[in-house]
Amino acid sequence: MKEITIVHLITGLGGGGAEQMVLKLGLEAEKHKVKTLVIAISDIDTIEGKFKDAGLEYHFLNISSFSSIGKGLKKLRDILKEEKNPVMHCHMFHALAIGILFKLLYRRLPIVFTLHNTTVNQAYRAFVLAITKSLRKADILFSKSGTQWFLKNTVIIPNGLDISNFEVAANERNGDLAGKTFHFLFLGSLTEQKNPFILPKLAGFLRSKGLENFVIDVLGEGSLRKQLEEKIKAEGQSEKIVLHGFSNKAVDYLKSSDCLIMPSLWEGMPVVILEAGAARLPIICTPVGSIPDIVPEENGYVVEMDRFPQAMAYVMEDYPTALQKSNRFYDHVVANYSIQEVFNRHLELYREVSEK
Repeated sequence: MKEITIVHLITGLGGGGAEQMVLKLGLEAEKHKVKTLVIAISDIDTIEGKFKDAGLEYHFLNISSFSSIGKGLKKLRDILKEEKNPVMHCHMFHALAIGILFKLLYRRLPIVFTLHNTTVNQAYRAFVLAITKSLRKADILFSKSGTQWFLKNTVIIPNGLDISNFEVAANERNGDLAGKTFHFLFLGSLTEQKNPFILPKLAGFLRSKGLENFVIDVLGEGSLRKQLEEKIKAEGQSEKIVLHGFSNKAVDYLKSSDCLIMPSLWEGMPVVILEAGAARLPIICTPVGSIPDIVPEENGYVVEMDRFPQAMAYVMEDYPTALQKSNRFYDHVVANYSIQEVFNRHLELYREVSEK
């Protein structure tokens, strides 16, 4: 079996789920002694330190505009010139666009693509994905619900995680909340997709029901932060919603919080839901992307937005039931989403496309 080099091409090293997944795949590749390169097309470096600490080789192409694409492609050519059997895994649309240009202009190499979402809202992106089918060997989906006409040779491989990093003992979370401040956790970027502007409304609903003993901890940064701060203040919820910004202590928050909330407008397969499952943390989320395929009703609260605040109240008022759901979801995550198995399936695909 010939040796290959896995090349993960991604938009940047931000703190999102796609970047975290690339990091996990890279760490597993190191264990299997499979060479891996991580290449960010932009200069976003939020979690660069994690890649550095892991000893993974990574590069930035510093593409920030159309005029810098040519220089970035030449840098990519120089990075890969000594690699004999590279397989390029493009993560998200912009990385795929750069990968396709590189393949057309410099070097024909097998491309695998993960959209990291289940919908494409812009018609031009669907068109580009359709006309470039022949240039991709396979497209990875998180679940069957992500199948679209513009994708090619789809392979179902879910996201995964190292469960041991998040594990909390079954009896560590206490169903008795008497006298304790209940901590909801919002963990994600402050962007339209994650729907952070709903947070003041959620806090207001709980308070209108006489539920005052709670805090919503918000971990994440993004373009909507300033507007969110203003909205929280305007709606009088500053004491109930705490913006912590990006944090390297996300694992600690997952272990110590009481419930994860994810009121997203759209998603792919959010890794944070698996992380919450591994930490036995109750989950309230919207039925978008692959979430309904991951979290069955008996394992969490998957609700439309008009029922989201009520679900938060239910969890506060009947926490033992929420813990029963989270313990069942933990068993489901352990059985289906270990990073070791997920990496093996990726590696099998990489080797398969490199032989074609």
